[in-house]
Amino acid sequence: MPRFPSSLLGALLAASLGGCMVPASKYDTAQSRLHTEQSAHRQTMQRLHSTQAELEAARQQLSQAQQEAQGQAERLEALDRTLAQARLDASVVSDERKQAAELVEQLRGELERVGEHLREFAHDKSELSEALAAAQRRLERLGELERSVQFRALVARDLALALHEPLTTGEYELSVEDGSVVLRVPAARIYAPDGEALHPEAVQLCRVLVEATREHGESYIALTESGGTDQSDEQLMLRLKRVSDGLVAEGLAETSVTITVPGPQAPTASASAEGAADPAPPTSDPPVVLFSIASV
Repeated sequence: MPRFPSSLLGALLAASLGGCMVPASKYDTAQSRLHTEQSAHRQTMQRLHSTQAELEAARQQLSQAQQEAQGQAERLEALDRTLAQARLDASVVSDERKQAAELVEQLRGELERVGEHLREFAHDKSELSEALAAAQRRLERLGELERSVQFRALVARDLALALHEPLTTGEYELSVEDGSVVLRVPAARIYAPDGEALHPEAVQLCRVLVEATREHGESYIALTESGGTDQSDEQLMLRLKRVSDGLVAEGLAETSVTITVPGPQAPTASASAEGAADPAPPTSDPPVVLFSIASV
């Protein structure tokens, strides 16, 4: 129910008490003021509803921004855990290498003492020689393993710093798998729309990869492509060859790049028995280019 101003109600009450002798001009004025007050009230309510709608939209935007920030924080935590694990592995291998070096020195000293009594302790010397050789081989293997772990940790660190933005947003993925640092990049960020050249972002990525590997010793990069694609093996080979040429153009040796084209999947037993089974449709996952980086 609309509310009338007290002044207007007073005027109407005075008019009613004075009988029906109210001039028409005063009545019209009162009626006009009533309509004006009602119109202003409706406009005020409309502005209130509009303001409430804008406030609700702002609340939704704030909630979405908070969810996106939480997702970015979780991806950064996962990347930090990967780097921390790599540093822990390097520390463990370094400790084992030191222990192996101490064992080699101990065995060498014992071998020298046994050498003074060769005739009396020939059998012991033979066993110690074999143990020394085995320890030296283990030391060499641990040294190679230590260099490999350090290489992966340093390359992963440099790539995480250089590619911080796409890694944080989840466009790129960085991981350590089977002794290699693996970088996954959508094919749409590698090849130009015409498919005949590299995307400008891929040229910069090749430069980052070469710089990250060049600083930490000899290495090689294995290229492959996964995900759904309608490209033949020959077309995939040509696409990946363009990426290889981009890496070579940035200073990587041709012998340090390998290309692998995923072959056709073997048919299942049921499909082989039926013989006429339709081929499985290609996966709907978008194609991804994999850069697997490992030390030589």
